[in-house]
Amino acid sequence: MKKKKIKTFVKISITVFFVFIILYKIDIYTLIQNLKGYSVEYFATAFVLSVVVNLIGAFSLHAIYTKEKILSIFKVILKSNFCAMALPGQLLGETTKIFLLSKEQSSLSERVSAVVIDKFLNAIALIIVGSIGLSLSPNIQEGLLQRWLFVGFAIMASGLLVLKNKRLLNLLEKSIVRVIRNEKWIKKGEKYLSTWLMYSNKNKELAISGIWGIIYQLVIALSYYVIGLGLGITISFWDYCWINAILTLILFLPISVGGLGIREATLIGFLGKLNVNAEKAVTLSLLVLGIQLLRAAVGGVLLLCEQRNNS
Repeated sequence: MKKKKIKTFVKISITVFFVFIILYKIDIYTLIQNLKGYSVEYFATAFVLSVVVNLIGAFSLHAIYTKEKILSIFKVILKSNFCAMALPGQLLGETTKIFLLSKEQSSLSERVSAVVIDKFLNAIALIIVGSIGLSLSPNIQEGLLQRWLFVGFAIMASGLLVLKNKRLLNLLEKSIVRVIRNEKWIKKGEKYLSTWLMYSNKNKELAISGIWGIIYQLVIALSYYVIGLGLGITISFWDYCWINAILTLILFLPISVGGLGIREATLIGFLGKLNVNAEKAVTLSLLVLGIQLLRAAVGGVLLLCEQRNNS
């Protein structure tokens, strides 16, 4: 409990620090004017695109996990948006999909394996789209970012290939058996490994899910592009592809409350390289946050309706 309180305190401290630095750096009046003058049409279009992103995510997961219909998975993803905003850390919020998927349709090991593999493929798609964005960007010629994204892609792809290899999984299983002497846990581990193999060997389904993952990341970049146009930011669509990739990877680290402060600082840094002022960068970040909160509210309403129907 004490450890948890220390972690929470550190996260709040980091959030406050970054927010303070950002507020010191920008002109608050200009920021407020940017928000007040923002077009409802652009915001609505970006919100619709963000919902489309969730629908594409449902197609991606359904390519691997066919135990539930696409509409059902779509609702689960909407509900997980609410959990992702409410829980500390983006990754922890994502894991709620495992528990929101129907317990009647499949076992826990099936749900865990499907969601984890989908996340792996999505991370690979993120890095692919980010790398393409860097290659096609008319503004960025730095090789350092490309190298880091390539390293990330290599790690994710290697991880997926390792976990597809039956021999390596058997070695992993034997290692776990040596460490864990509890027969109950050993049986659970064997069940998870066999379920993982079942999903990871579906090469056609993995390829389809990966393609959906690439479309997913491209539409996210498109939503950023639309929001930026509403602010008069005219940078290339491809720049949003690599910015989204790096920003997403940074936000996986649960070092601030809801990514607040970190998101804004990252956008100020990268958009600043593209001659976008700090006020517009922060406005863009707040509008993205607003869309995420609105989408999370939709998921919250679905969860509330579900609880009322069950009670």
